[in-house]
Amino acid sequence: MPMKNPALTNVETRTVDPRLTLALVCLAIFIGAVDLTVISAALPKVMIDLRLALDTELNRASWAVSGYLLAYTVSITFMGRLSDLFGRRKVYFLCLVTFLVGSAVVAAAPNLTILIVGRVIQALGAGAMVPVSMALVGDLFPVGQRAAALGVIGAVDTAGWMVGHLYGGVLMRLFDDWRLLFWLNLPIGAVALGLTWYALRNVPTPPRVGSFDWPGTVLLSAGLVVLNVGLAAGSELGAPDFYGERLGPPPYAGPLVGLALVLFALFVWVERRSADPLIGLELFTRRDTAMACIINVMVGFGLAIAITNVPLYINTRLLLYHPTDSDILRIAAWDAGWMLSALT
Repeated sequence: MPMKNPALTNVETRTVDPRLTLALVCLAIFIGAVDLTVISAALPKVMIDLRLALDTELNRASWAVSGYLLAYTVSITFMGRLSDLFGRRKVYFLCLVTFLVGSAVVAAAPNLTILIVGRVIQALGAGAMVPVSMALVGDLFPVGQRAAALGVIGAVDTAGWMVGHLYGGVLMRLFDDWRLLFWLNLPIGAVALGLTWYALRNVPTPPRVGSFDWPGTVLLSAGLVVLNVGLAAGSELGAPDFYGERLGPPPYAGPLVGLALVLFALFVWVERRSADPLIGLELFTRRDTAMACIINVMVGFGLAIAITNVPLYINTRLLLYHPTDSDILRIAAWDAGWMLSALT
């Protein structure tokens, strides 16, 4: 877990503007968060351009969304700790460059496989920027202002998820070009990269303290990947049999979920015995922390369904079979988005 950077002394931090740094890292985080949901608005056009059937190949195409969310989540777990060891500035720029490279791969993708690979590369960079930015801001802001600054990063990250579909929908209506959604990341990201490079030019590289928890990282990442694949497979209706009836989820769905639980149990066992654990499990012995995490998981679960699955369903399945209902729901989603933006 990220630690306070002992290399940032009071003298050194005077030459770094905390508020400017916060604004710049929030710009990059917002772009990365927007890309989580922007694809749902363009997925029908993506499938048509890549010659995928809307009615039979949606499960494959939906990995453009699921793969991003999964890689985003996995990279959050360990990149903050890497920034403890190798420096906030270096790791942050590596994350931002990774996101931009992934954006270019997606924009130029000739087929679905390359597109999904690009989305995963994007997400590894975008997700990693969140904990690294939080650690960086935690180093720069005094204790009394730190909580508010971290709250801004969390709010910007969530706001990006919320407006991504609306942003994608507007650009698709104006230009009808899904590749443009990802090409636009490059100039915006390049500006953010250049400005942040200048703003953080005086941030030193800290001395290495401790070691990286490779076993814990591998177990947690593998558990998240296996769980996601198992749950995604469990949601499939399966191939039709001779009589046209759906056969249900594939037989490997349940065992994958079980394997994920085993990996998580092993992760807990390893963390309890690690000298430098990836996650300090003692945090969860505090009731307020444990309850906050449980509530956050529940809210995130509902939010993920609302901002990814629902738009995906409206723009694909409902559009294919009930175009009138699809238009009504998309208009409602548009209006609701503007009203919520005004209220919040």
